[in-house]
Amino acid sequence: MLQSFENSTGKASKDYYQLEHNVTSTVANLHDKREDLLPGATYVATAFLTGSIIARRRGFLLRFGAPLVLSVVAFKLALPSTFANTTGFLHGLEKQNLPAVADAQDSLVSELGKTIESVETTAKSTKQSVDDTLQSSKKRFAAITGLNINDDVTKK
Repeated sequence: MLQSFENSTGKASKDYYQLEHNVTSTVANLHDKREDLLPGATYVATAFLTGSIIARRRGFLLRFGAPLVLSVVAFKLALPSTFANTTGFLHGLEKQNLPAVADAQDSLVSELGKTIESVETTAKSTKQSVDDTLQSSKKRFAAITGLNINDDVTKK
């Protein structure tokens, strides 16, 4: 009876220490050693507290959302490599445990990337078109009126 208890306690203890080692090594591997952890963590904590102060006496969603959003943004800005490692790790966990959600998320990110690229291309072509129209209008106006539009007005 006592031997059985010692065996089960020893096994539980060994399993616990193995799990603890796995967790601590995973967390340690997420941190990029080139980044200073203490200042970055301080910025993240300060952003979380700032969000909490800003959202005080507001609605439920804002009270819990503002600190999370501000701290995640601070995490991305203060510790960019660690943030990338962490999001990659979390995405891997999501792919492992919720593959349908991860696939839907991947396709959404891909579509958003294509949409952003399309908007940027359209904005560049629109800017070029407006610039060309403005230049041709300037030339026509200068030809009709005889004024030199490109001269600085403030020259004396």
